[in-house]
Amino acid sequence: MQPSFKGSDGTELSLSIERGPAGAPTLLFINGLACPHMYWEGMRNAFRGRATLVSFDLKGHGTSDPARTAGGATIEGCARDAVLALDAANAREAVVLGFSLGCQIGLEISRAHSDRVAGYVLALGAFEMPFATVLSGKLGPVPHALISGVPTAFVRMSLKWGGRVMTSGYAHRLAQRASMVGKNTPLAVMSPFYKHMGSIDAGTWIALAQSARDHSAATLLSAIRVPTLVVAGGRDTLTPPSVGRTMAEGIPGADYLEIPNATHTGLLDEETAIVGGVHRFFERNGLSRAAETPRQVT
Repeated sequence: MQPSFKGSDGTELSLSIERGPAGAPTLLFINGLACPHMYWEGMRNAFRGRATLVSFDLKGHGTSDPARTAGGATIEGCARDAVLALDAANAREAVVLGFSLGCQIGLEISRAHSDRVAGYVLALGAFEMPFATVLSGKLGPVPHALISGVPTAFVRMSLKWGGRVMTSGYAHRLAQRASMVGKNTPLAVMSPFYKHMGSIDAGTWIALAQSARDHSAATLLSAIRVPTLVVAGGRDTLTPPSVGRTMAEGIPGADYLEIPNATHTGLLDEETAIVGGVHRFFERNGLSRAAETPRQVT
């Protein structure tokens, strides 16, 4: 039976714990909206055996149940879930690694539980209102309006249909041309993400998207006092590098790493560069065994 724990509203959430050696740091991986764990595989492979690795599926994603309450399907509710995942892993604190929406969730942890955060790696995500910057803001208020008025049945159909269509080579190539997916990321690598889309609970997806749209961690940035690395992609059309730079500038002492050719799928298409940057960050900040030479990313 797959391990699980009860989230902030009692929702049953899947949990993955891979124990590292005694004294090693704990790394907590937080996924993005609609994302399965596959985005973190390169990072997990690199630091397996050097740290305790903890991850969980967001509500309504993967093998986690749909959110039981509206309050559970929020950035704040997911941040409470993350703390509960650490409790389930018997981890006092962790380096929090957030991808996309996971950056907002990770930052929100510091509002009430800053003592549980030993450091941050914030990759390809925003600290507030992420849909406002899609295509560098050229769409204006359109994404916000769409999220507000979209019927659940339509989202359910779109997720299932999108998952099927995107597994075709043609649709995948279109996504690459639009810089939504890295040009060197093959269909075989993205297929688990596309297939996962069809299984996401539509109601939970809408609630999380609406919460992300309105959420801001801007007031939290200046109070962060732990080592922080912000990773941005030069070709990321969902979260442009200007967002990452602003976030890094707002966090005292934060490191900033911009990968010129990385899109929003940079954890996959620029895996070696990002893993290398995270390793150097760990090394500079003395994060125990995780700072040892990481396993070769293949």
